[in-house]
Amino acid sequence: MNAPVKLIYSREDDMTYGIYRPSYHATYRAALDADKNLIGFHVIAGGIPESPLHANRFPAGAIDNYLAEEWAVPSNITIGAFRAPRSNFIAGVEQSFLDELAEAMGKDPIAFRLELLKRAKTNPVGKKRL
Repeated sequence: MNAPVKLIYSREDDMTYGIYRPSYHATYRAALDADKNLIGFHVIAGGIPESPLHANRFPAGAIDNYLAEEWAVPSNITIGAFRAPRSNFIAGVEQSFLDELAEAMGKDPIAFRLELLKRAKTNPVGKKRL
C-alpha cells in the first residue's frame, strides 16, 4: 500500500473489547497546632478493585502522628493500566494536598517538602523506617 491506513473502531467495538480504568478515591486530613506546625497526617484511600495507596511511602517517616488506611472493593470488571493509573492518581492527589497544607502553614511548598524529606532521611519516625 505504501500509505497510512485509518482505523476507526465503532463505539460498540470499543466498549465490548476494551478495558476499564480502575476507580480510586482518597481523603487527606492534617492537624496543625496553634503555631501552625504539622502534628498529624491521615490518608484513607481505596478503589475498585484495588487500592492506590502504599502506606509506607512519603510523607511516612516525616510526621510523628501519621496514619494511612486503605480499602478495596473486589470486582470482576476487567481493568487495565492506561498510563500508570495508580501512581498518577495518588501522586496528583497527594501533591495537591501538600500544596494546600503548605499554604495553610504559611510555608513555601517546595521548602515544606524539603523539610519533610530531610526529617524522613535524618530522623525518621514510625515502625517501618524509610
